[in-house]
Amino acid sequence: PKRDLNEAYWLKRVAESGKDVQSIWQDEYLQQNLEGLSYGQFCSRLKQWRKESCPDLNYPKQRKAGEVMETDWCGDLAKILYNKELGCFQDVHFFVAILGFSQKIFARAYNDEKQASWLDAHTRALEFYGAAPLIVKPDNTKTAILKPDRYEPEKNPAFACWAAHYRVAIVPARSAKPKDKDRVEDAVGWFEKKVLPKLKEQIFFQLTDINRAILIEIKKLNDKPYQRRPGTRTEIFREVDLPSMQSLPAHAFENPELRWVKSSKNGYHIHFDGHQYSAPYQLA
Repeated sequence: PKRDLNEAYWLKRVAESGKDVQSIWQDEYLQQNLEGLSYGQFCSRLKQWRKESCPDLNYPKQRKAGEVMETDWCGDLAKILYNKELGCFQDVHFFVAILGFSQKIFARAYNDEKQASWLDAHTRALEFYGAAPLIVKPDNTKTAILKPDRYEPEKNPAFACWAAHYRVAIVPARSAKPKDKDRVEDAVGWFEKKVLPKLKEQIFFQLTDINRAILIEIKKLNDKPYQRRPGTRTEIFREVDLPSMQSLPAHAFENPELRWVKSSKNGYHIHFDGHQYSAPYQLA
């Protein structure tokens, strides 16, 4: 007779512990089941359960709980923001993030995809999750990576400062390798199919109203039960991802504005943004 095995539980233990299957089998399964399955049978049952029950969850990658947050801009724009001053609709850009084993989604609307929006979006994502992962995996946009490289990508200095503030590593997806960030590709697809159509049915006059509507729809998506495994994204995030994540610093990241300036003729002041500041006497 086929022995009982809670495959979903043991795959969850592999994900949240960071151990490989052999360690879980040896250290935990055999301790609870002295006459249990052999290692080969244990692996075969887990593999078969993945194939039959959750083909779309990418369990073979053995993602660790709360380790990686993947981020990207949504490809579709939407003319749903009406500018009263210009008397026309503006394009709205959408940032999407997805986290770890739970696949909990975050999204936010912006006027553009420039550096300030990119940094603010990542900060808002961490505040949404209430904790920081170990790794952020972005696309090779210029706001994240100045020069893509397989081994030593040159990071955007502002984004590198942001990462240092939150103690996370930036590991960008390789160019032309969409499977490196397959989770966020899925998240963008869900956003475009589940959330964006509802936004396009409305007219907004402020970004804050759009983001309020996005949060409502994203909550519905995160609270919706999985199709092929028990629980919801919100529940699995609290149980599996969140305990493995880092706490946030006391203050949010503030993007510094850097410029080269020369001291005035008197040698004691520099002019910046309409104000005068005293120059260090060594640089007078």
